[in-house]
This record gives sequence, structure tokens and C-alpha cells, in this order.
Amino acid sequence: AIMCTIFGLAPAYWCDTLPLNKPVKKNLLEINEFRSLLTAGDTSTMKTLQAVSKFNNIHKWLEMAPKMAYPSSVAFCAWMNTLAMKLTGTKPVNFKKKIPGGKMVSMPRRDVMVYLSYMVTISETMAKSPKNSWTFLTQFKILKEFNIDLHYMTEKF
Repeated sequence: AIMCTIFGLAPAYWCDTLPLNKPVKKNLLEINEFRSLLTAGDTSTMKTLQAVSKFNNIHKWLEMAPKMAYPSSVAFCAWMNTLAMKLTGTKPVNFKKKIPGGKMVSMPRRDVMVYLSYMVTISETMAKSPKNSWTFLTQFKILKEFNIDLHYMTEKF
């Protein structure tokens, strides 16, 4: 999962050139499908949410997210929580440290709310998938906690 988190936002062509084993590359390519979501729609500067309500991949993401491998799911949820912290300036209940780099500024609240709603919807779809059973299986504890944290930060915003 750590490799997926570190290289998760790398372009797909770049992932193919890395000397990684097949499962790790597969996980990187899974996360790469969500790249425009995880970079707020701006892969060059990651500073704006201009096209946040125009993501045309939401249906594809809702279909793909519950099917991701466990390492991809962990990395994806970690990225979503990191972005929620950056977008809202809030942090999970048990997160005691300062948010690295602080909050992203100059984002219209409406755009941030739409963006957060996409992330919460995707996270909920993953959590409720029959494949995952986040509620019942202990191996999904960290994903369940990520989901709770995402909800908390969204509601607090």
C-alpha cells in the first residue's frame, strides 16, 4: 500500500517504466484512474477546483472503486483523506499534528463541498460493496476508519 500511496499520482506512462513487480504496477494503474479526482482536476498545479462539478468520470469511478485491490483501496482512501484535510483545514479526530502545509486557500466553499461529496460517495460505495464488507471484516478496519474520518471532516466543514 505504501508504494501505491507514494507513486499513486504518477502518470500512467511513468508507472509502466518503474522497476516494480506486476501486482504493484496493477495497483498503481488502478489508482491512476482516479488521478483527476485526487489532483482536484488540475494535474499541473493541484491548486484549483475550477472543473470540480464537471468530472465526467464519476460513474466510472463509482463502478471501479469497489473493485480495487486492498493496497489500492488503502492508498486511495489515504489520498482522499489527505485532500479532505487540505481542502477543509480540518483533521480527523485522533490526528494530533498540524496539517502539513496548511489548508488550500482561495477555493469557493461550494466547489469544495461538491468535491467532498464526490469523495464521500465513492468511499461509501466502496464500504458498502459486497466484495469488501468493511463493516464485518477486521482486515478492513483501516478503510473503515478512513471512511469515518472523511465523513467527520466533511461534516465539520
